Amino acid sequence: MKRIALLFSVCLAVSVWAGNGNTVNPFGNNLKSEPLKLKMKIQQPAERVGINRQERSAADVKAKMVSESQQTLKEGLQLGSWLDEAGLRALAKESTKQRLDSIVAVVNSTNENFSRQCFTYDERNLPKLRTNYVWDYATKKWISAEEYGYEWDEDSYCLSQWGINTMYNDGGQKYEFTYNDRKLGISQVISNYVSGKWIPSEKGIYTYDDRGNIIEEMLYRYDEDNSEWVYANHNKVSYDAKGRQTSWEGYTWDGTDWTPTGEKQEYGYDDNGNQLYWSFSIWQPETKTWLNHHRVEQTFENNLITVQEEKFWNKTLQSWVGVEEYNGAVLYNGKTDFRYDDQNREIYEVAYTAKTLEGYKKAVDMEFVYTPLDNGGTKLFRKTYFYTDDTNKELKGELTKEFDANGQITYAFERQDNPDVGAWVNCYEEKYEYNEAGNLKGSRYWIYEYTVENKKLAEVSEEYIYDNNQNIVDSYYQTGQGTSEDDWVNVSRFTYKFEQDTVRVEKLAYRWDGEAFIPNWGDGCSFDYTVPAENIIMWIGDRPYHKITETRSYVADGTEWDYWKFVYHYSDAGTGLEKNTVDGSVSVYPNPVADVLYIRAEGDVEVAVYSVEGARLLMTQEKQVNMSSFHPGVYIVDVNGVRTKVAVVGN
Repeated sequence: MKRIALLFSVCLAVSVWAGNGNTVNPFGNNLKSEPLKLKMKIQQPAERVGINRQERSAADVKAKMVSESQQTLKEGLQLGSWLDEAGLRALAKESTKQRLDSIVAVVNSTNENFSRQCFTYDERNLPKLRTNYVWDYATKKWISAEEYGYEWDEDSYCLSQWGINTMYNDGGQKYEFTYNDRKLGISQVISNYVSGKWIPSEKGIYTYDDRGNIIEEMLYRYDEDNSEWVYANHNKVSYDAKGRQTSWEGYTWDGTDWTPTGEKQEYGYDDNGNQLYWSFSIWQPETKTWLNHHRVEQTFENNLITVQEEKFWNKTLQSWVGVEEYNGAVLYNGKTDFRYDDQNREIYEVAYTAKTLEGYKKAVDMEFVYTPLDNGGTKLFRKTYFYTDDTNKELKGELTKEFDANGQITYAFERQDNPDVGAWVNCYEEKYEYNEAGNLKGSRYWIYEYTVENKKLAEVSEEYIYDNNQNIVDSYYQTGQGTSEDDWVNVSRFTYKFEQDTVRVEKLAYRWDGEAFIPNWGDGCSFDYTVPAENIIMWIGDRPYHKITETRSYVADGTEWDYWKFVYHYSDAGTGLEKNTVDGSVSVYPNPVADVLYIRAEGDVEVAVYSVEGARLLMTQEKQVNMSSFHPGVYIVDVNGVRTKVAVVGN
């Protein structure tokens, strides 16, 4: 059985929704067809009104976690992204650009080929085809694994894009788009590639308001048995004059009529953009009406929230008084008042609940006191009280935080009256340290056992080392062992390298094996700083800040490093490609050529044939290139970067 290395794609296939600015990756991690999941472009707002609830106990305080300490998958270099199709169109119009032609991956320790990506563009320098290859170690040949293609209209808007698994001729997706006269996407058809043919899957039809917002979305499923499109979902939204979403309604097709998905949401704002309310209604199929259910209202002064009220609809009383059972739970209204000092710092907060129809009663309040520190910083001391009746309250919690002159936290400590222990207990403690530039040098975080002994335990520690440009060049992470406040043990370490003061070119991750830090994973990148980034045409989804010449993906080899090397190859996007490159180590003959062009060079070769306009027409690793199918004319042959002008003549 042939040994074939699995392909690790460097560039993602990115779906471009030209008119709306949305982007998705339609193919996921592979091209296998999956169960249909309708892709909706109309969404509920990403951020609803958040109920402002101060933490009441240490259990409510989100514990600090070192996100990288347990990481096993590599984090990509921060090379930016290129998802702006308008920018792509602008770049494509330039004839003086360089464009990415291929990326070849090699295993550094063995110098064996691993994977290859080849890119072709149309005459406007717009992406046309990307082919991913894997190296067959048995036959020593490249095998096509995946293809991704694009089609563009005369205005350089995407008409279709597709991706297929060429190795098995099965699995893939295709997106097809149409636009209105404003170049806003009005339809999208998605098809799946199954056993060598495209099968329609879903379709979306879109309507816009005068400001270009999608206000209606009609989604269809394809009925293969009857070869027709059938209704699936219908979503509607509205916007105010400032383009802020004010409502959302969703419907599904039941075979004869549109049925609400169960909820309707409405939103309101003040002139400053603060959200004044969020209202949630539930569809009642028995009466075919909307029932009020949940509502949050907010009041602002000087853009500071002063009142927040959460209400529930009482069906019996037909009013927003709460005390209503829903799905087995009784829902109560709640309200919180906020007060601030002349520096807009919160100094008082009181929360009310309405567990009866008699109205609100105080439940919790908090007092905030700010004290200047000798270092120019500020100390915050907060007391939390729980009300036992309308007038009496008991102190239940104390929180201390200290900030430096820059407003950065340096210390935090909380303790509470814990009824389970029957005494006041410490909850957590944290300390932070910064360098002269104000960057975090390190922090430590402790928790306390909720017992009478109230033992202090080490939890998480982090340390950062900077260069003269304030880039992090080394970092260490530790965790506690659950026995004492200083039983720290190493977990992970990260090292970084920079060029041009701020350009990160390497990140290496190490893990602690009990005795030393050993290699885990890493990334590296090499750049050509002489070529401005705006002069590089990359494939969709890539937008580096500098011209990439090589990237590296490091893996652990015991206590040493090995890596995959991805070498980037470019060509001129204009007519500068036809210039010959003199190099005695490579020659091509005969010239002119009628049929087979022979390559004389030492070792393996990468051969590419271009038109004089810069379009790549062929790529191979063979030293014999059949040119008989090319029309008579002049072409550019690139062999390992050495370019030669070759004339093709008819037989």
